[in-house]
Order: sequence, then structure tokens, then C-alpha cells
Amino acid sequence: MYKTGLMPGEVTYSAILDIYAKLGKVEEVWSLYVLQEMKSIGVKPNLVVYNTLLETMGKAGKPGLNRSLFDEMVELGLTPDAKL
Repeated sequence: MYKTGLMPGEVTYSAILDIYAKLGKVEEVWSLYVLQEMKSIGVKPNLVVYNTLLETMGKAGKPGLNRSLFDEMVELGLTPDAKL
């Protein structure tokens, strides 16, 4: 994708995260986020991305990661919705 000059956006990353989450690929979900790939190409994570991350980490029993994600989400000015 990068070679053609096309850059993925928040919808693309949300879809990728959702697929990994549904497959139970917790490490892949977390590594995509930790590597800051989205941010490195200028894509700001949105509420859908954070909800997917929070839900996946919650199901994986990683409350410490959830807390840091939640804090970061609020710090960025995103308002948690009813899904949380």
C-alpha cells in the first residue's frame, strides 16, 4: 500500500484491529497500537479504534493496559461512549 502512495486511514486501521480482535489475536492488536504506526503516518486514532482496543484488552484480562488506553483516550479529548 505504501509503495503505491496510498496511505491507510482510521477506517482501515479500525477494520484491521477489529478483524484481529475477532480472531483473538490480542498480541497483534496490541502491537499494531504500540508500534504507533497510525500516529507515525499522521492517522489519529478515533473512538472506534480505542473501543476496539479496550474491548480486546478487557477480554484478554489486561486491565493495566485498559487503564492506560482509557486515560490516553480522554487526554486526546475523546469522550467515552455507552459501549464502554
